[in-house]
Amino acid sequence: MTEQLSREEAIRLINNGFAKELELQARHCTAPIFWYDPQAPRGSRIINNGTMFFLRLPKALIGVTAEHVYQGYLDEVNKNASIRCRLHSLEFDFCSRLRDRSKELDLATFNIIEEDLSKLNQVAHTPPRDWPPSLIQQGRGVIFVGYPGIYREEEDTRVYWTPYSAETVTQIIADDRIVVQFEREYQVNRKEKIAATPNVWLGGMSGCPLFGLWESPIVYLQIAGVCLEFNAALEIARFVPINYIQIDGNIKG
Repeated sequence: MTEQLSREEAIRLINNGFAKELELQARHCTAPIFWYDPQAPRGSRIINNGTMFFLRLPKALIGVTAEHVYQGYLDEVNKNASIRCRLHSLEFDFCSRLRDRSKELDLATFNIIEEDLSKLNQVAHTPPRDWPPSLIQQGRGVIFVGYPGIYREEEDTRVYWTPYSAETVTQIIADDRIVVQFEREYQVNRKEKIAATPNVWLGGMSGCPLFGLWESPIVYLQIAGVCLEFNAALEIARFVPINYIQIDGNIKG
């Protein structure tokens, strides 16, 4: 029997130390995507960044991020034609790789090839069940991983990225949104994990994946949503359900 982990089960899992393994799984299909000015002084070339994750569907291999991340890149290119884009360490032609986008849903998908994953030493998340997945329920355990700009270090021509992850539970579920709120009383601090300062701005997380925690009988990750925004004052993150992405990588609507 396949079940979504309850709030209590997710907390128990985190306290038992299994969260580290789940975070690693989520990180292996997630990467920072950023745009930069190669003519700017070294150490200050990056303009902005978001997060992209890789998804292997029955009929497509895609990268997924928020549409406003892609639009942010286009806005900069319109002002400065020398702007370039990278997916972590890989030069990435954002425009030619575009597969589909929806301003209404704030979703964008991109064509990815196996060579990209090989060069990045990453894998694509392969949903363990039929597509689209079941909608996540309210009050269930989730995990998300992304790349906030505040944890980015730019040194000469190199960029160092530190991922940020959080385990929490779903608060609000609707057709067009999933809302989660940090529960710091259950936060587990580990020496290899960043614990964000309360109410810190996490710009750069847009586009990051939200995974539900499932058990059947082992615990596994199932993609549930895409991050659209984070409210630092309330420590609330809003995601769009992944179900709007179709089996061929295009977006409904």
